[in-house]
Amino acid sequence: MNEHELKYILKNKLNPENFSTGQDFENVRNGTFNINLHIHTQYSDGDFSVQELLDQTAKYAEYRLTKGHDDPVIIAITDHDTLAGTQEALKIIEQSPEKYKNICFIPAIELNSFFYKENKQKKQLEVLVYYIDPFGFSNFVEKIRQTNLNYIKELATESGVVSFKYLQKHAKYVNAGGSPALMNEVTDILRNKSYKETGRIIAEHNKKYGALNINPGTPHIKELIQAVKESGSGFVSIAHPGRSLRKVNLEETISEFQEIGVEALETNYHYIAEDNVSEEIQARINQLADQTGMIKTGGIDSHRKSIFVGRESQLKEIIKINKFLT
Repeated sequence: MNEHELKYILKNKLNPENFSTGQDFENVRNGTFNINLHIHTQYSDGDFSVQELLDQTAKYAEYRLTKGHDDPVIIAITDHDTLAGTQEALKIIEQSPEKYKNICFIPAIELNSFFYKENKQKKQLEVLVYYIDPFGFSNFVEKIRQTNLNYIKELATESGVVSFKYLQKHAKYVNAGGSPALMNEVTDILRNKSYKETGRIIAEHNKKYGALNINPGTPHIKELIQAVKESGSGFVSIAHPGRSLRKVNLEETISEFQEIGVEALETNYHYIAEDNVSEEIQARINQLADQTGMIKTGGIDSHRKSIFVGRESQLKEIIKINKFLT
């Protein structure tokens, strides 16, 4: 499957049930669920090793055959600010093509970005890039990662209270380097240690960069899209738009994104209660995707060791749904 075929399938062959596990995992049990374009591994903030992810997906693909579904299970590793997981997956699949013949693996990444709201203030934005060249695009990603790592290292050690080695040991996202959670880890450590300069450090950062989760290496959405175009392949989708596009004019913002080259919206996203995203907002975003002709992507945002579970710590549910695959 190439980029154009994926776009065609997303536009014409899939419906929300294919992206959803359903109530009590009904869509998994009957094999309707067959696409998850938002998965994290140990290369960023996920629990999965790449091998575990591919093996579980292959088992589920075989299970779907027994339910009469002969189309592939489509997955994408979307680690934050790193293509290492995608690169490893491609190598594993190349070494054992027969084992993974019922999987369609999409090279992808989730990148931190920002845009300007109506009031000219910066707003953080996470985007998903699909069918990116996992090797040719790595220079752009590495530049972001190193810039942010250096900045966070300086910020963490400025106080003399916490070393970067301590941060590397205790923080997730360390491979991703520039992701918001690593920045948050710095400030959390400073707060927990009651460092008197924490407020000043945060205030200075926000004044300079606009928000705590925007770092000096974070690209503007236009810069990111231009880099994707220059790489020769790939298309951009706005991740979890119900969260990312809070407190903005949805119609104007989505129209502006489309004008600069954003092709898709993650309308089929697995929101959890903590996201506080109403069904009304989800319906509006879905309607806008229809009106503008934008591609509808989707995924579980899997962080646990299950392609069927998102960010929740649902140990019982994970054991329950994974059981029939073992």
